[in-house]
Amino acid sequence: MSNPFPAQDVWLKLLGRLSLDVAVEGLLLVLGWYLFTRGLNIAADVYLRRYERHTLLVRRTTRLIELCIWVGIVPAGLLRILQPDRDMVLAILGTAAVAFGFALKDVAAGVVAGVVITLDRPFQVGDYIEVGGYAGEVISIGLRSTTIVSLDDNTISIPNVTFLTETVSNANAGNLSCMVVVDFYLAHDANYEQVKTILWEAAATSKYVAIDRPVVVVSKELPYGTRFSVKAYVADHRHMVRFASDVAESAKYELRMRGIPYAHVNISEAGIM
Repeated sequence: MSNPFPAQDVWLKLLGRLSLDVAVEGLLLVLGWYLFTRGLNIAADVYLRRYERHTLLVRRTTRLIELCIWVGIVPAGLLRILQPDRDMVLAILGTAAVAFGFALKDVAAGVVAGVVITLDRPFQVGDYIEVGGYAGEVISIGLRSTTIVSLDDNTISIPNVTFLTETVSNANAGNLSCMVVVDFYLAHDANYEQVKTILWEAAATSKYVAIDRPVVVVSKELPYGTRFSVKAYVADHRHMVRFASDVAESAKYELRMRGIPYAHVNISEAGIM
C-alpha cells in the first residue's frame, strides 16, 4: 500500500542521511561563514581608521562579498553535504514556502522591501538619510532592515518596509560630501554686504568645508528681521554638526565685533522651531 503522504517519506529519507560527520560539516560551514564575515568587517574597520576617504567603497565591497557568500556559497555547501535528490529538493522547497508564507509573512515583506531597495537604490551604504523621523548614516542594508548611525552616535535599525511607505530624504546620494545650511536672524538694518562677507568667510575658512564646492549666502526678509542662510558643502557628511557649530562660532564673533544687531523675535511665535 502506497504512502498517502509521500513528502513524509522524503523527509524521513533525508533524516536517514544525517550523521555525525554531516552535522559536523554543516556546523563547520556555518562557523566558517560567520568567522569570515566577522573577520572581513574587522579588517575593513582597521583599514578605514587609516584611510577614511575610502569609506564608501570599502563598505559597499564588504556588503557585496557578504551577500555573495550568503546567496551562493552557503546553499551550495549545504547541498554538497546533504546531497539531496530531486524529490528531496522539491520537498524542502515546498516546506520552506509554506513556512515562509504563514509564519514569516512580516519577514517576507521586509525581504521583498530589501530587494526593492537594492534594485531601486534610493540610498546606499554611506549615505546620510532621513526617514520616519530618524536620520543618520547608512552602515548596512540587510534583507529585513537597514541600520543607520545618528549624529548622536545611536545605532538605529529601520524595517525595510518603512522605505516603501515613507518619504526618504538623501543628503549626499552616494557622495561623501553634502550640503549644510546654517541660518542667522539679524535686524532689518543690518548691512547686507558686510553680513554676506562675514558669513561667507566663516564657512569658507572652516576646516570641515569642501573646498571644491561653492559657498553661497542668501537672504530673505521676514516681518521681524532678515534671515541670512549660509549654504556650503562639508567634505564629510559625518562632520555636519561640527561644521555648523564652527560656522556659527566664527560668524557670531565677527557680528558681535562689528556691532551688527540680531533680530528680536519670539522664536515659537515666528514658527522657526
